[in-house]
Amino acid sequence: MKPLQFLIYIFLAAILTFLFVDEICTQAINIEKLRSEYSSAKDEISKKQDEFKTRYRQAISGEEKNEIIQESKAYIFEALTERIFPAWYGTEWDFNGTSRTPGKGKIACGTFIVYTLQDAGFKIDSRMAMQPAENIIKNLIDPSDIKRFCNAAPMERILRWIKSKGEGLFIVGLDIHVGFIIYKNDKITFCHSNYYNPPRKVVNQDAMEKSPLTDSKYRVIGKILDDKMMKKWIYGEAFPIIYDYFQ
Repeated sequence: MKPLQFLIYIFLAAILTFLFVDEICTQAINIEKLRSEYSSAKDEISKKQDEFKTRYRQAISGEEKNEIIQESKAYIFEALTERIFPAWYGTEWDFNGTSRTPGKGKIACGTFIVYTLQDAGFKIDSRMAMQPAENIIKNLIDPSDIKRFCNAAPMERILRWIKSKGEGLFIVGLDIHVGFIIYKNDKITFCHSNYYNPPRKVVNQDAMEKSPLTDSKYRVIGKILDDKMMKKWIYGEAFPIIYDYFQ
């Protein structure tokens, strides 16, 4: 390698390293900011929930009510994916983790599902976190809307099905794990409290990246935040544990 080529190589490598480190630092700063604002974010969501409730009660036509439901769905999807979930990124995983504060303590995979939805205003019994993943999904949406993939179905098939359902938020139950699938801005990611070592922490990773999602032989998936679920959110109605493994 000629001296000039070597210097150019070193220069480019230094720039790429700087950009990578800068991106990591920026992400860390953003996460800390979201954590510091987490309590106020929950308060804002609660106030917005009350506003939707008032508007829905005052709505006269079915068309107007449907518009409010769709608006509330978009609001909660954005709140979860931009304010609630990211605040938890980097929080340590533990099988018995029950932290209520992002960035502190440890949190289990099922607990992450239930607690984040609770923080977004959904009235879900905390005991739901102890249920098998499929029961969690069935207790939130109509069981007929759930899709099951067996025998280690290829990820390409699973992603095709997700895309066919449109952008939004999904819960996926795996062999021994549960997490969220986010389909947003034409990108599909797996957001979960990851027990793989590394990282053993809450992450939001590309759906095709090696994880319990790609390695599981069984996957059960349901798209949440449907109209019925959002109407219950608007009215602050509880989601009872109808499908209970322990009974």
